[in-house]
Amino acid sequence: MKFQEKSSLQATYLLFTAIENEGAVSIQIKMNAVNAKSFLKEVERVQLQLRSLTSPTDGPALTPPSKPSPDPHKGDKETVQSPGSS
Repeated sequence: MKFQEKSSLQATYLLFTAIENEGAVSIQIKMNAVNAKSFLKEVERVQLQLRSLTSPTDGPALTPPSKPSPDPHKGDKETVQSPGSS
C-alpha cells in the first residue's frame, strides 16, 4: 500500500487507496504535519516488518503449515472373500 503526503498552508493530507467490497476507494486523511509524519513513520515500520516476514532471501519467517499425516489405511488392500470361499 502506498501513502502519498500532500501539504497545504492549513493542513497535511495523506492519500491512499483502500479496498472495500471488491472495489478500490480513494481515502484522504486530514491532520497536522507532526501527526502526518508520525503516522507515515509508523506505517513504514509496519510495512518493513511485513516485508521481512515474506522475504525471499531468508525464507518465510512464519512456520509453514505441516503436511497432513499419511492415511495409515491408504495403500492397504482389503481382502474380500466370495460367499462360497472360506
